[in-house]
Amino acid sequence: MIPNGSVLVDVHAFGSLRKDLINNIGQDRANGFLFRYGFDLGMRDAKECKENEPHLTLNELIEYGPNIHSKKGFVYSRTTKLVIRKEKNTLNFLMESIWENSYEASEHYKQIGRSTSPVCFTLAGYASGFVSEATGERVIFKEVCCCAAGGSNCRAIGKTAAQWGNEIKDESYYLQATPILEELEVTYEKLLQERDNRATASEIHKRLTEEVMRGKGIDSIIQEIFKLTKIPIVIFTSHGQLLAYSGLSSLSLDTSTNELKHFFKEKINSNSFSHPHHLEIHQYKSCLLLTSTFSIQEKPAGVCVFIFNKHEDYQPHFSNMLIEKVTSVISLCLFLEKTKIDSFERMKGFFLDGIIGGHFASNEEIIAKASLIQLDLTMPYRVGVIDFSIPHSDFMNLLEIHKEIMDSISDYCTKQKRDFLISQRAKQLILLLTDKRKKKKEKNLFFADLYQFLQTKYPNGDFYLGLSKRSESIKEASNAYQEAITASKMVSKSNPIIGFESLGLIGILVNENNMEEVRKWAINMLGNLKGSNPRSIELIKTLFAFLLTGGSLERTANDLSLSVGGLRYRIFKIEELLQKDIRDPIISNQLLLSIQALNIIGDLDLKSQAL
Repeated sequence: MIPNGSVLVDVHAFGSLRKDLINNIGQDRANGFLFRYGFDLGMRDAKECKENEPHLTLNELIEYGPNIHSKKGFVYSRTTKLVIRKEKNTLNFLMESIWENSYEASEHYKQIGRSTSPVCFTLAGYASGFVSEATGERVIFKEVCCCAAGGSNCRAIGKTAAQWGNEIKDESYYLQATPILEELEVTYEKLLQERDNRATASEIHKRLTEEVMRGKGIDSIIQEIFKLTKIPIVIFTSHGQLLAYSGLSSLSLDTSTNELKHFFKEKINSNSFSHPHHLEIHQYKSCLLLTSTFSIQEKPAGVCVFIFNKHEDYQPHFSNMLIEKVTSVISLCLFLEKTKIDSFERMKGFFLDGIIGGHFASNEEIIAKASLIQLDLTMPYRVGVIDFSIPHSDFMNLLEIHKEIMDSISDYCTKQKRDFLISQRAKQLILLLTDKRKKKKEKNLFFADLYQFLQTKYPNGDFYLGLSKRSESIKEASNAYQEAITASKMVSKSNPIIGFESLGLIGILVNENNMEEVRKWAINMLGNLKGSNPRSIELIKTLFAFLLTGGSLERTANDLSLSVGGLRYRIFKIEELLQKDIRDPIISNQLLLSIQALNIIGDLDLKSQAL
C-alpha cells in the first residue's frame, strides 16, 4: 500500500526525464531544477519526521534522514562523520556521507554518458533540504565524488552556508528559482555583451592587421596593441628571448623583463609550443598572466603574454578571444618580417655569387652596390668555405638543415657586429667577412669561435672551415674563393679549420694549369700505396697522420686511436709497399706534398675519420 501523497516513479523513466531536461533547458538550469526538487522532498520528509517522532534528538533526527532516503529507493546512504555543536548561538555542523547505488548516477551514465563532474543533484538537494529543516539553519550538501564521473562511489559533505562561504555559489544559485523571463533577460544581456566583445575584438584585429599591411614592424604593432587594449603585453620567442613589450610601466608591480623571462623559462612547458594558440593561466607575484603560443609556417615561434594587474581585470571569455586575435596578427607580422629578411639574405647571396663569379666591371661598382646594403667592401676581407655533415632522413630535410645552418651563421655574425655576405654552392656555404681588426690573432679567433658555436648548436654534426688569405681588393674575391676551396680540401677531423697560408708551397703549386702533371707526379711518388681499395686508402691516411706529427709514433697512435703496436705494423707495411724510408726528411716531405696534392685535386678525401 502506497501512502497518501506518494507516487512511485520508474527509475529509468526518471532518468529519461533528467535527460530531456538537460537537452531542453540546458545543464545549468536542469541542475537547479533537480536540486530544488530534491530540496523540497527533503524538507517535506523532515517535517513529517518531526511531527510523527517528536521524541527524537537532533542527532537522531538527522540520522533518520539517510534511512528514509534509502527506503524510498533513491540511494543507500551511510553517514561516516557527524559533528553538531552550538557555539555562541552559531551552529557548527559537519556531515560526511557515502551514497551507494545512486539511481541518479546510474541513469546519467546509462542515458547521457560519463560526466566530468558530480551529477547527483536530487540526492544533494534532498540531504540539504532534510538537514536544513531539521536544524533550522541553511545546510548545503556538496557531492565531492561521483560514480558517473569515474569515482569508486558517490560521496557528499554537508556544512552550513556560513561555513561553506563562497564554495557554494552554484548551490545558492540553484535554490533561487529564477523566473524564466528573468533568465531570458539575463541571457539576452549576456548575448549583447558577447556581441559587443566580438565586435571589439574584431575591430582591434582589423586595425592591427591594417598596421601590419602598412609595413609596421613588431615593436610598433606591440605598442599599438597596448594602446587599443590597455593590457600590458610581452612577446617571447620559443627559445625564451625577449622580442617586444609594451605597457609594463603601467603595472603596480616591481618587476623586470629579465625576471619575466626567467619565470617563463621555468613555467612554460616546451610541449605547449606543439599547439598554436595554446592558452595557459599563470600567477606571477600579484598579477595574473594569460599566455598564448603562436607559430610561423607551422613551426613554434613564441608566446604572447597578457598581464592583468588585478585578477578581476581578467574576463575569461573576452580575454581569451582577444589574445587569440592578437597572436594571429603577431604571427602575420613576424611572418612578413621573416619574408623580408629571407629575401634580403637571398639578394645578398646573389650579390656574393656575382662578386666571386667576376660579374662586375670594377671595384667601384662592387663597392657602390655594397653601400646600398650598408656594407663597406673597401675593408680587407677573408673568404671562408664551410662544409658540414649532419644526419638527415631525406632530401627535403637536408635542404631545411642547409637553410637553418645558413641562418644560424648569419645571426651569429650579426650579433658579433661583423659585416658579411653569405651564399651557398652545392653542399658548401661561402662566407665573405670584412676585417677591421689588425691583429692576426684576433682575426683567426672569430673563425675558431664560429666553429665552436656551430659545434655547440649542432652537436651531432661535423663542420670544416677552409679560409682564404686576407685580401685587400674586392676584385680579388674570385681568387680568395679558390684559396678557400683549396684550404677546405685539406681539413680533417683532427684539423677542422685550415687557412690557405698554412698550406705553404702546395697551395701555390696546385692550380688548373698544372693539375694533371701534379697528379701524375703524386701518384708516381706514392707508387704501390696508391690504389682504389679501402686498405690502400686506410694506409695513405695513416701515412698522412704520421707525417703531420713529424714521425711521432705516440702522437700518431693517439690521433688515430690505435695502439703503438698496431701503428708500427702499418708503418712497416707502408714502407714495404713504397720501398722508401719514410723517416728520411726529403722523402717524407715529398710524400706529404703528394698526399696534399691529391687531396686538393679531389682524388683523396682526408675528412673521413674511419681508419
